[in-house]
Amino acid sequence: MKAKIFILLFIVLLTGCDVSGKGVNDRAIVERIGIDYEDGVYVISLKILPYEDGGTEEENDNAHGSREITELIVRGSTVNEAIVNSITYLKKSPYFAHLDNIIISKEVASTGIGSLIDYFNRNVEFRKSTVVYLSKEKASDIIFKSTNQLNSSDLMEKIEGEGVNSETVFYAMLLDISKIFADNMSDLVLPVLDLQDVKDKALQVSVIKEAAVFKDDTLSYTIPSSMIRSILLLNNALKHDNYTLNTEKHGKISIYLENCDINTKVKTIDNQPVFDIKIESVLLIKEIEKNYKETPSKDDLNEITEAYNKLIREEINKCIDECLHKNKSDIFGISEKLKMKSVKEYEKLKYNIYDSKINLELNTKL
Repeated sequence: MKAKIFILLFIVLLTGCDVSGKGVNDRAIVERIGIDYEDGVYVISLKILPYEDGGTEEENDNAHGSREITELIVRGSTVNEAIVNSITYLKKSPYFAHLDNIIISKEVASTGIGSLIDYFNRNVEFRKSTVVYLSKEKASDIIFKSTNQLNSSDLMEKIEGEGVNSETVFYAMLLDISKIFADNMSDLVLPVLDLQDVKDKALQVSVIKEAAVFKDDTLSYTIPSSMIRSILLLNNALKHDNYTLNTEKHGKISIYLENCDINTKVKTIDNQPVFDIKIESVLLIKEIEKNYKETPSKDDLNEITEAYNKLIREEINKCIDECLHKNKSDIFGISEKLKMKSVKEYEKLKYNIYDSKINLELNTKL
């Protein structure tokens, strides 16, 4: 009897991961989903993978009765209602197990995204590794007009005004967002996408132009792309990067951050939290504008190192002042570190987090 049950279970597993009983060809595989809100209803944009069976386009159309829909906009009073309404047009159920991106408009985010994230996480078809972005304007524009892949490396190369290396990661998955909301110890930061024209080409690509900071589950404020690097650095997510330094003797100097290690901790002095930041960096010189020497002198190296340290201090202090002190948001994990150190101290000082003093130590090797 046990053997029969095992064989039956094995046969069921062989049919694939779609427990609905429908085959892949009977489902519309959604690659991206955009969420806007207009005239009191949700507007859902679906980017659907085209059906391919090896035949010609005409043969495929004849086999399936009509041309396959690859782009669709549906509406509903809720996100779920809009998705259900898509079946009428697709003539098949949407399938989200291969969903790469969820794009949420800033308008939707300003009213809260907690219920949306909860809906996606409770739906067994949505992968917890699906990446979530905000859109500066309409989410549908990012879904249908962007010609580049919405993955972290492709987008990071295009942060406006920054030379952030493609190895840097700036994204949040459904699972990450749920954990931040559940822990309620730090504030969520999401990249904001906008479209940019490609020179000499009739194309538009998605770029990260700013970052959005949430209080609880609601969009609170945005910060410019120039601060993104500091956010990544202070959260130990920046390992490689490109910098341009301005020096008096050598003019502009291009620097590559080969390696970066950051150690942060929180202590208390006179009943005030102190955020200790220690950054160890290894730099490589890529290009020197003037007075180049094949073997730089000690004074040359000191000048370059001091210029780099000055730039890092300015960027970090500006980011901390804007986010922590001015907007009263903890995106650096200070609350969590203080609670791990001492629950008693955390309960006593948690309302003083935003007045934390900053100690920044830089150890740079060139």
